[in-house]
Amino acid sequence: MSWGRGGAGNIWQAQVENKRVAEDVEAQHSQSTASPSAPSISTNMSSEPQQYAHSGRGGAGNWYSPVELSQHGTFSSTSTSPTSPSSVTPTSATATGAMHQELPSAKSGRGGMGNFVWGPSEKEKEEWERRRQEEERVRAQATMNVDQVLAKPSSVFLPAVDDFIVGNIDRGTFYDEYYDLGTVCNVRQRASSCSLCRIALETVDLSEPTGRDDIENSNCQLHWQSEGFAAGEEEPKVRFLKVIVQSSSVSVPEFHRICLLGDDAPQGAQKLFLGRRVPDKISIHRIKSWIRSCQSFHDDNCNDIVNRPESEMPVRFRVLDVWNLCVVPEPPPDCRYLALSYVWGRPSSVLKLSTANFAELTEPRALKREWHQIPRTIQDAIVLTSSLGERYLWIDSLCIVQDDDEDKNALIPFMDMIYDRAFLTVVAATGQSSEAGLPGLHKGTRRKKPTIEQLKPGLRVMCPKHLADALDQSYYDRRGWTYQEKVFSRRRLFFIDGQVVFQCRSAVFREDVALEDWRITSCQDEMGMRFFKGLVAGDEPQSVYVATLWEYSSREFSFNSDAINAFTGILEVLVRRLVGNPDPQSSSHGSVCGLPTAIFDWALLWEPVTPLERREGASWPSWSWCGWNGRVSLFLSSMDDAALQNWLSSQTWVRWLVYEQSKDLAATHLRRVDYAHRQNALFPPDLYPPVTLPPSSGAAHQGLLKTQPLQDRSCSFLYFATLSMTFSVQSTEVFRGPWRGYQICRGDETPCGKIWLDAEWKCASGREHEFLALSGAKSSSIAYIQLPAREAEKDVNEWDAYHVMMIHYPKVGAPAQRMGLGIILQESMSEKFGAVWKDVWLQ
Repeated sequence: MSWGRGGAGNIWQAQVENKRVAEDVEAQHSQSTASPSAPSISTNMSSEPQQYAHSGRGGAGNWYSPVELSQHGTFSSTSTSPTSPSSVTPTSATATGAMHQELPSAKSGRGGMGNFVWGPSEKEKEEWERRRQEEERVRAQATMNVDQVLAKPSSVFLPAVDDFIVGNIDRGTFYDEYYDLGTVCNVRQRASSCSLCRIALETVDLSEPTGRDDIENSNCQLHWQSEGFAAGEEEPKVRFLKVIVQSSSVSVPEFHRICLLGDDAPQGAQKLFLGRRVPDKISIHRIKSWIRSCQSFHDDNCNDIVNRPESEMPVRFRVLDVWNLCVVPEPPPDCRYLALSYVWGRPSSVLKLSTANFAELTEPRALKREWHQIPRTIQDAIVLTSSLGERYLWIDSLCIVQDDDEDKNALIPFMDMIYDRAFLTVVAATGQSSEAGLPGLHKGTRRKKPTIEQLKPGLRVMCPKHLADALDQSYYDRRGWTYQEKVFSRRRLFFIDGQVVFQCRSAVFREDVALEDWRITSCQDEMGMRFFKGLVAGDEPQSVYVATLWEYSSREFSFNSDAINAFTGILEVLVRRLVGNPDPQSSSHGSVCGLPTAIFDWALLWEPVTPLERREGASWPSWSWCGWNGRVSLFLSSMDDAALQNWLSSQTWVRWLVYEQSKDLAATHLRRVDYAHRQNALFPPDLYPPVTLPPSSGAAHQGLLKTQPLQDRSCSFLYFATLSMTFSVQSTEVFRGPWRGYQICRGDETPCGKIWLDAEWKCASGREHEFLALSGAKSSSIAYIQLPAREAEKDVNEWDAYHVMMIHYPKVGAPAQRMGLGIILQESMSEKFGAVWKDVWLQ
């Protein structure tokens, strides 16, 4: 880099050492596999005037020696004696950067031509050139002995400390620096002797061989990125290295990075946003400071109750008193409590609150007497709560009577309130059961710490794992109940991946990265927090529903009944966000089998993302996502609130009747789902009358009851009238993950629509399938199908197709069940081609 400061010859030309350092690292890699006879490289063969900088301040210019420049902070060179050069080894000077020969003191003079320090003589320059050529010859000889399997990357790279500090780098190369590391296989083969290679692989979770050629032969690069913005500042503070694996087959942690260890930061530089060591035991003092910072500097976003603030806690709400070690049946008003979010697993003989021990566990010191039966995670949560100076703690297994359905039903719908009103939620995201504990609370319990690698003396780096990436890989984040516990909590203290992370609705603090500054406005660790704020922030509720469905639908449950129970609190908040303060008697109030009734027609348009399996038991509806195991998404997910409301008004027509049958068949409940201000231009009621009441008797009703052996819950059916027609289905060679694209054809084999079905599903030749029209759609959404040409019309309606449901009947007289969702042109699904208006039972 070079820039001028005025005057003839007043130029500071400081060549960055990257090229020479790269050569040194390349030599290191070569020597690590070279034959024993390969000559060593001596550090007294330093590359010539690169170590000199010319700085002009006036006149003919001022010259400084490397020694003086290093004293001014321009270079940080390590000196060795000219008479005792050291040979290069994988951990010596060549591997860690140049160690220049210290030159004699420079002579200085003052005169009319300006102040200067004499530079090297011509003889010294010739000697340096001779040494450089000899060094290159030695390197070339060593390289010839390298095993050809270790293909060297095109540009070997070793960063310097200053490269990680934004204020110390050249803006000209701020964003465009990429460094080739070779293939994943090459990098792994060098990892035994190259610390940069080791940490690069660990950062992207590729330390172990994958056994897949498409991944092992993928090219790797390092790329600089910046982070760390503070209030009132327009530029970032630090840079970090991101590893790029050029392959669509590998999924690397989204927010990974390699950052500088703060202990090695240049003198005087801030350590904010840099890595730091994780102690063997957590610092209670540090955790308390995080909490105080949140209380002092964050606005109402972190301190206010946002979910049902006007409501009181349920009557059966109770907490643990960690000072007296007992259950408190009636907590004091507005008591401040912590909550625990954890994975139950399947531990045997653990203490739970029951009708039998309820009275006993409310006595002081009762938990102390039963301490040996309390799972380790709960024990640690009790100890942590007391250590933080707090008295009350809420834990589901000890605060809900586990063998009392009435108690469960009274508290489960209030999970959103319980976690939202908790002062702090302790999240035990380590392990797969309640015996995993809280690593770091006691000495010797951390099984994992962030890796620190030394690239050269004075330069250590680490790869702190982002909270979002750590959660993605955790068992905790796969469990259903933990989802709403996580998203509702105002403040969360995660024990995960060998460290502790504090996250509130405004900031993130963590043990292994310095982030304790209230002025921080943006940093890498706050990325991925948007959804955490979504349920309480300004995001439109339908967008939150899409994101929630994506995250929640793929989660696992020990009991099928929990698929809805663990989502109840989420639905309660979404309903309130969708309709404001709803009238409980309104048809738009509440939800049906996980589908908010305020957007029911849209919520029906869910589609699978991963392979689906029906939940066990006939009581689960096929038309709702909760009746299936697997991740789902929604059609038309990009619509904003105004577009969605317009679509519901103009492109839907079905009057849904929800018929809920209790599991003992003793009671039924009828609900209507409709919207105000429907235009219903497609199917006017005088021509296409909606159903009014489900049949209370007759063959349809009797057949319905006989074919549905209800098990652990009530069953919900949809009864409605809409357009029905049969079409043939033909497979294509278009795939989307586990799904194959099928074209829908009329009787004359004319393609008129599409549908995605399981790739293993076999469509019988010539067989026709029934489709039901659900709502308006756009023909532009019909991809991969060659539709017949249509005559141009003056006023073409963009909603010229139907969302349709493909159905089947498991047995004669049984209600229909969903097979898949597709799109068909309106002109092809008309009475002209055989469409009929039909009353439908859908289970």
